[in-house]
Amino acid sequence: MVDSRIRRAVRLFLHPRSPAACYRNPYPLFSALVSRSLNLMLRVRNRLFPSHAVVCPVCRWSGSKFGYSSAASVNAFHANDICLDCGANRRTRRMLEVVTDVFDLNRTAVVVDVGAASATRKFFHHREQAQYLTVDLYKESDIRSSITDIDLGEGTADVVMCCHVLEHIIEDQRGIAELHRILKPKGLAILMVPQKAGLAQTQRIPDVTLDGFGHVWDYGDDFPNRVEEVGFVLLSSRAIEGRDPIHVFQKKSDCA
Repeated sequence: MVDSRIRRAVRLFLHPRSPAACYRNPYPLFSALVSRSLNLMLRVRNRLFPSHAVVCPVCRWSGSKFGYSSAASVNAFHANDICLDCGANRRTRRMLEVVTDVFDLNRTAVVVDVGAASATRKFFHHREQAQYLTVDLYKESDIRSSITDIDLGEGTADVVMCCHVLEHIIEDQRGIAELHRILKPKGLAILMVPQKAGLAQTQRIPDVTLDGFGHVWDYGDDFPNRVEEVGFVLLSSRAIEGRDPIHVFQKKSDCA
């Protein structure tokens, strides 16, 4: 086990698109240092001059604005993105807003989160009515498995959440089918993937990256159709400030 982890770490470090490969591209390291420095300044300012201009729906932290973040894999730098307390970024906050809008978390329910963010885990820690189960192949989780082979019985979950996971999965349709399998009839699947603006049909990215790092799919406007092919019905789609929409699907009631 240790040897395999060491081998994977070395391969990840040497991979040309790895964020660890700063010797090939110093931008990720530079942007990370800048974002951390700016966030430290924001924390000091919020301590000296308290503000409630923005409020995090996850932890209820408030301040003048959200913090900065950097995405090493795409050389991106985002302002007003992460909560300076719980670390929830914009898409995590919007995802949880949609979940609370479409489902009553105060009733007894089983919620399965594939690829759960740390802020989402904190959010559900205080909601005792919901049995919250995390699924991840690489991180410590309640269920250590891939989305294509989830170790749960059929018809277990009331809600399934999956945010920015499917684009990393070569057999993405098999992963969607697994979400459908573990859901109860009329259960909800709340899915979010990066969708390329102006792209009508989903395209396979031929340059497969290492061990789930990087994207293998460019999703287009047909993403909801791909999900409905498995046995879901699209209930709604909500865009995040013009960015990737969050789709709410329901498992058909005649599916056992």
